[in-house]
Amino acid sequence: LNGRLRNYSIEVFNVDSPGRVNKTVVGPLITNFTIQGLVENSIYSIRVAAVTIRQGSYAAVVQSLNATKPSPPLSPQVSQATTTSLTVTWGQPEMRNGQIQNYK
Repeated sequence: LNGRLRNYSIEVFNVDSPGRVNKTVVGPLITNFTIQGLVENSIYSIRVAAVTIRQGSYAAVVQSLNATKPSPPLSPQVSQATTTSLTVTWGQPEMRNGQIQNYK
């Protein structure tokens, strides 16, 4: 360390939303921090640096949050019904929570 430890600098950003970085500073005796308000099914880059008179190098970790179930498809409708077939249409879910693989 370059002198007395003053604090830790923590930076968190959502890889899917570049340009928005949340910065937090915690005291020198704190060695953990709970990050809240994260978005499901996102990848975050988290960096921590020790700060003395100067800020040290960052140690980084990347974390992916697990996907949850998507919301239901929007407005399903039946059209072109015959005695042996019909066509079903629907809109994509409001909350996709990842890439949709298929519909069941």
